Amino acid sequence: MSSESSVESVMEEQECEDNFIIETKTIKKFKCMYCNKKYRQNAGRYNHMKRVHGLIVMERVAVSCQELGCKYVCGSKEKLQKHLQKVHNKEMTVLTLEFNSISEFDSWKDEFEKREKCRFVKKSGSRMTEDGFKLCYYYCSRSGTFISHSRGLKKKSSKGTSKSSVHCTASITVTEAQNGMVQVKVCATHYGHSVDLRHLRLTKYDKSNIADQIARGVPREIVLDKIRASAGSDIDRIHLVTMKDIKNIEKAFGVQSSELKRVQHSGMKNLDSWVSGMKSFENDSMIVFYKNDLISSSGGYSAGGDVCLILMTTGQYEIFKKFCNDGIFYLPVLTIKNNFNMNLFTLMVVDDVNEVIPVTFMISNRKDEDVVKFFFQKIKYKLGSFVSKALITDNEEILHTAWCTVFNEETQHFWSTRYVDSNWREMLLSVKNEELQCSIYETLYSFLEQKSDSIFESKVEKLLSTILNNGLTQQFGMLFKTKYSNTKKLWAGCYGKKDVGINVHLNLDTIYNELISICNCRGKFAKFFDKTIQGLLKVVSDRQCQRTNKIFKQTQDMALHHSMAENIKDESIILEDENQWRVNTTKNPDKFLFKIKENEKSCSRPSSCQLYCAKCRICAHNLKCSCSVYEFDNTMCKHIHAVGLWQSRRRLEEEDSNLEENANDCSMDYLVKQVLIETSALQTDVVAFIENVKKDVTDEIVIMDEDENLESVKQRLYKKSIEQKANTVQSQKRKRGRPKKSETVDSQNKVNVDLKDIKDRKKTLNDIITFQSNINENLRRSERPKKKNPFLPNILRR
Repeated sequence: MSSESSVESVMEEQECEDNFIIETKTIKKFKCMYCNKKYRQNAGRYNHMKRVHGLIVMERVAVSCQELGCKYVCGSKEKLQKHLQKVHNKEMTVLTLEFNSISEFDSWKDEFEKREKCRFVKKSGSRMTEDGFKLCYYYCSRSGTFISHSRGLKKKSSKGTSKSSVHCTASITVTEAQNGMVQVKVCATHYGHSVDLRHLRLTKYDKSNIADQIARGVPREIVLDKIRASAGSDIDRIHLVTMKDIKNIEKAFGVQSSELKRVQHSGMKNLDSWVSGMKSFENDSMIVFYKNDLISSSGGYSAGGDVCLILMTTGQYEIFKKFCNDGIFYLPVLTIKNNFNMNLFTLMVVDDVNEVIPVTFMISNRKDEDVVKFFFQKIKYKLGSFVSKALITDNEEILHTAWCTVFNEETQHFWSTRYVDSNWREMLLSVKNEELQCSIYETLYSFLEQKSDSIFESKVEKLLSTILNNGLTQQFGMLFKTKYSNTKKLWAGCYGKKDVGINVHLNLDTIYNELISICNCRGKFAKFFDKTIQGLLKVVSDRQCQRTNKIFKQTQDMALHHSMAENIKDESIILEDENQWRVNTTKNPDKFLFKIKENEKSCSRPSSCQLYCAKCRICAHNLKCSCSVYEFDNTMCKHIHAVGLWQSRRRLEEEDSNLEENANDCSMDYLVKQVLIETSALQTDVVAFIENVKKDVTDEIVIMDEDENLESVKQRLYKKSIEQKANTVQSQKRKRGRPKKSETVDSQNKVNVDLKDIKDRKKTLNDIITFQSNINENLRRSERPKKKNPFLPNILRR
């Protein structure tokens, strides 16, 4: 019994192990895209789709169209390209190039990927054809679906996968011949995804450059800061590099970096070491000014010393230079939480897509007006003088006074919506009733978006009378009346902000919260200034990346808005002023009226702008619209496209009308000049014709009159030719004997041909004489009062 029980127990254990193995192998990852049935292997899914759903054998990859309402599915990207072109009118840019070697192609590919903000990868190796050619296929790195093979032990990436779950149409086909010549076919149009630099891979050149700096002993913190500081207006994946990327490069290349030496509880010395490390590079333009008097010559700290560090990267300088004139600036002042009571001044500018981008930083232990003036003077020395439109602060009058003093201008001053909103929230804490808090806050927030002055004033008076007469809200009412009732032009949206053009949807909270987290260093490393500077440079590179992605998204949406604008009829567009239009919508014309007017910040060369519509012949900076689509991020909405099409049609009509007016009002001198130019060529032909006739026939035939009988001319010419032929025959008879009979017949035929040619040329002469008589008649008419010339259109056609 013991043996049988042991055998049964072994069998049970074996069954448990087998069941466990079966459970681990029955994970079905591959799902049918038609009926959602799952399979363990891709081959089983393919056989199911082939047998049940009738999938073609050669089309193993299901490439589907992503357009709304379209259910087209094919098996290759080439078929998808043709479908998008024919059915959805998508433009596909296809190039055919030739290179002398594969290395020349690789260098072109690197430049093309950098310019187009994309990466092309190989999914398989090269293959040889029967003719001896080597084929290689490159696909967009974001094409396809990500299939995870992990067991859930690692944490997922916060930025997500680089795959877009869509088959992108962009591809490169490389054909290499035996003699080294390379033929390349490129489809440069991407489909199904947007440009996101975070999902691109670092190039081999960037990786080797980082590894070379680390091998030379440069600390990885200095390498990271230098890369972020080099970000210009044309930002690339290298400018978004993180410390994790640098550590991965160290492992891949087998190099080890030297750590930046930090002194515990000595933030100023760490700042000195960081500045000296940045100045060790040849290009130290990021550091505009640096002064540190807190550290004495003996290495200790001196009381009462000043610290000032002003930073401006290359990309910040380019954006500052582009948007400084008539620009809208935002200047918050934050406190860096460490033992030295440092202040962070961040000057930001609003760009053309309604994004706030930091353009310069100043870290100082002082906050008075003299330090602020010194900061502005350094900016003026760096960029030169410029005229700004508005300065937004967080209730800091010192900043506005110093700005007007240094730049010698009366710039309008406003409070930021972020500051007003947060201050109202703090003041509402005095109201103990939560329902009253919510109702009052909703009323207050509507004041920021109100555009009518009269409605705004009436609502403010009504609110004050209500909250001052209520015991629960009386304290809040007194605070609101003291601080905000007399300063309406500083924070209300219906006064100066509307005139200047400050957008209601301008998001200042996000950038302010990012700066707050950097000043706190997310709860640690507050004593290390290099960590704070790294965070500031990361904010700059992230903001420039957001700007690039936003511009690319607007270029993608431009075709959609243009197609929607083609449905707007000309009757819906009304010209109210010289530079202002009104567009009525078809759904509810009485309610939705959008005003379009010319933008003061229009591009000098719209055709070179990134947001240029070639069909409308305008860019996104030429016109402004009052609709919500434009007000959110200055997108070129369908109303702007409709006005652009309206302008182009009117421009063509004006050109046609001007051409007709010029044709009707043109003088006879111009007409005679055109006729003489046309007849000069004919007169040249007539002279050549007379010379040719003189060579062939006698002069008396050339100068014959119109009434002369052609029969007499024919007889005379025939007799003369017979005499000439007779003389020729006699001479030949003396030399060679009797002539042939065919020679006499040929001579007679030649005479008939010459007579026919004379008739044709005489007719041509008659036409020329008639044409010249018309010229003389037109000259005589030019002396009479001007009338509409009926012959003018025919002459112009010639």
